[in-house]
Amino acid sequence: MRIVAGDLKNKEILSPKDIRIVEAKTKKVLYDLIGDLIVSKEVLDLFAGIGSLGIEALSWGAGKAVFIEKDRHRYDIINKNLQKLNLLEKSEVFYGDAQEILVDFRRQERSFDLVFLDPPYTENIMTKSLKWLLAYDIVKPQSLVACLGFYKEKIEVPEEFKGIFLRRYGDRQVILLEKNESSLPRDI
Repeated sequence: MRIVAGDLKNKEILSPKDIRIVEAKTKKVLYDLIGDLIVSKEVLDLFAGIGSLGIEALSWGAGKAVFIEKDRHRYDIINKNLQKLNLLEKSEVFYGDAQEILVDFRRQERSFDLVFLDPPYTENIMTKSLKWLLAYDIVKPQSLVACLGFYKEKIEVPEEFKGIFLRRYGDRQVILLEKNESSLPRDI
């Protein structure tokens, strides 16, 4: 797999055969939509897989990328990819359950300018993930959430988010949301 845009364009990253990858066309669409908006911003790649979305964001100029992955093998691949591309200083990688790590981020009062949500298709957790982001105050006001989910998954978008893009690419739907400025954290 190759990085599609930015400073690291065409650099290869490790990608095992057993993982569903984000296609280059989909990443290019995201770059065209948000590439200029994330320069020097902090990005969260939730359900990171091999880290391709967060790495892509760093290539586009993001100041920092935080990765969360619960599969040990994929967690190791993220670290190898970051090391290979000399991105360790601009990155943090967390191994474990996404919700538990988000709870820790809440305690630390951490929030992000852009969140990538690309959960496993089989878990049907996109709606839950959006609720977690709000409940734990993970997304800064007027920041973006890029949802990359299975096109058949019904996603309930909380009213605290405004949809600004929706399109289907193969078996994947891409939804870009913006957090309303007045949104306040709330309980799940």
